[in-house]
Amino acid sequence: WGIDVKNAMLFANKHFADNNYQIIFEDDKCLGKDAVTVAHKFVEIDHVQFAVGSCSATVLSAAPVYAAANVIQMSSVASSSKVGKASPAIYRTIPSDRDSARVLYSYIAQKHQVLGVLTETADYSSDFYEEILSNNKDGKIKIINEFYLPEESNFSSLLLKFKKAKIDGVLVNANSERSFFTILKQIKSLRIQVPIYGALI
Repeated sequence: WGIDVKNAMLFANKHFADNNYQIIFEDDKCLGKDAVTVAHKFVEIDHVQFAVGSCSATVLSAAPVYAAANVIQMSSVASSSKVGKASPAIYRTIPSDRDSARVLYSYIAQKHQVLGVLTETADYSSDFYEEILSNNKDGKIKIINEFYLPEESNFSSLLLKFKKAKIDGVLVNANSERSFFTILKQIKSLRIQVPIYGALI
């Protein structure tokens, strides 16, 4: 995501702004603690006027640093519903997960009774799962959720639990493309033949 945002910013600066903006890039690895370190560098050393972040976790973690320095924070892909509440100086150009989850849940609820959800333990995925749950307050569908760590690569035991529970749909609630596609391959190899949903891709 960061590379895509970087390339778009360099393109826009060159073709639409005659390279009038000095852009400084740092890699926060989509980790909150690294984002705070980068934010302090940008504020205290580089004296930036604007900061652009990509991941929900990093935008949220860095928000207090930028807010204290009166730096406007912008986000193109951080979709957590918490981003808009983190600081009055945050502007984002992507809809909130609240809206995405509502639309996805509405569609799933019309077609399924037992939904298996695999949720990566990351801010984006955890927040998205909470938004799905908030739409299911009446318990219209049975939701079976399993959390997994970002570094996890074998999902067979979790998927077999779903198979045993006779799910009729699965939501791959991933924070990374790597785990998303790994899960898809393992669903296919285990011959779990139910509709598959995702919000990441």
